[in-house]
Amino acid sequence: MDFKLILQAVSNYVAEYFKEHGSEQLLYHNYEHTASVATAASELNAHYRLSEQDDFIVRVAAWFHDLGYLVDPDNHEAASVVLAENF
Repeated sequence: MDFKLILQAVSNYVAEYFKEHGSEQLLYHNYEHTASVATAASELNAHYRLSEQDDFIVRVAAWFHDLGYLVDPDNHEAASVVLAENF
């Protein structure tokens, strides 16, 4: 499995999703926050020397972790899971 290629597709998907569905009212749960969480996850993964597969899982989770705010702010965790599954 080409984890790098899939991660690129995930980051592109999330960026486009924020462009299409984002709101200026979301001051914290926005693309910049999500991208910075994904970067932090990558740095932590490197520090702890996660396997390539575990690194992939954590980074994908970081990209999707708050995307559900754009769908259902009250149940954003569940909505984020659905968006990740649908991707």
